[in-house]
Amino acid sequence: MEKRLKEVPEWNELEALAEIINQAVFSGRKFLLEYCSLQIITNDDKIFQVALSIDKVKREEYINLNFGKKLTVTDHSDWTTAEILKEYGEQECIENGVFRVSKDTDHFAIRPQFHWTDDKIEVHTFCCLSALAIAEVLRKLLQDKGIVHTKASMLNELYRIRDGWVIVSDNKPIRTIETLDEELNLLWKAVIEVCGVENKDRGTYIGEIA
Repeated sequence: MEKRLKEVPEWNELEALAEIINQAVFSGRKFLLEYCSLQIITNDDKIFQVALSIDKVKREEYINLNFGKKLTVTDHSDWTTAEILKEYGEQECIENGVFRVSKDTDHFAIRPQFHWTDDKIEVHTFCCLSALAIAEVLRKLLQDKGIVHTKASMLNELYRIRDGWVIVSDNKPIRTIETLDEELNLLWKAVIEVCGVENKDRGTYIGEIA
């Protein structure tokens, strides 16, 4: 039986180029095909140019059909829509303000833990969450005074403050802090005020601002 040879398709440079470009542009973004199309144009110098066209009507239809919709499910059938959205927003604040921050390795990270016994793990977690709660209270008190920071940025700023022991004329060492710039000085004074700390020499107490 004579073997029939397959016909070799005619090479079409334009079609091959169009296929390559479409794969590069629409790969992983096939939704764009709903309202976008590519056209390859050749000019007199035989140089290829790619034109992207967008059907605005189809684009608007696609957006209205697929975007801007979020389903919130609740078993509180007696709540109003406003109450459901309010509670959902507060839940998001907890997720971002507590769970995500508790992974901040610079300040509040619960992990990694270098403990093995239950008691030590509980104490470690308690200290981390207590620090998180105290920092949030301090941040809120500062915000009420017009000083707006996130918990992390507030602690980062306060971390810039350096202190040490200074020997005064009567050879009595006093713990004090170095001179602060204006912005940090305002933050430090606000922290002292909201914490209710008196500005007195108490040995290990950080003394007056230089």
